[in-house]
Amino acid sequence: MLKIIIAIFSLACINGCTAQPSTIDVTINNVTYTAEEAITDAEKWTGLMHREKLGEYQAMMFFYEEEAPRAFWMKNTLIPLDIIYMDANYNIISIAKEAQPCKTIKCQSYPSTGPAQYILEINGGQSDLHNFQIGDHADITSP
Repeated sequence: MLKIIIAIFSLACINGCTAQPSTIDVTINNVTYTAEEAITDAEKWTGLMHREKLGEYQAMMFFYEEEAPRAFWMKNTLIPLDIIYMDANYNIISIAKEAQPCKTIKCQSYPSTGPAQYILEINGGQSDLHNFQIGDHADITSP
């Protein structure tokens, strides 16, 4: 199974793993993050794995075709993250705060409390720092 996953990532790199990821601006409560877009399966699978740091107002935004219960884990993620789950209208439905890095084979899962279509990952502690709450709305714009 591991060989299959490695092969998929290798094929995904044929078109240039050095290309800069596309970004969008995500604003919640007048706080704007520049978020890398995770749209493809490979981008979603990799997420923020192996990143040693994330700028204060940098993030990753995951896009799905429809709302559904979602769960993220922190496998091979090196920094604590806040995982913000949003519905189809970009309203926050749940927040997994300070999700901790996991370097073991079995990692904790951080599920949404309801159907989510978009997920924003930011540095751990940022959602409390900026008082993000369930029901807050995110505005999405191109930089």
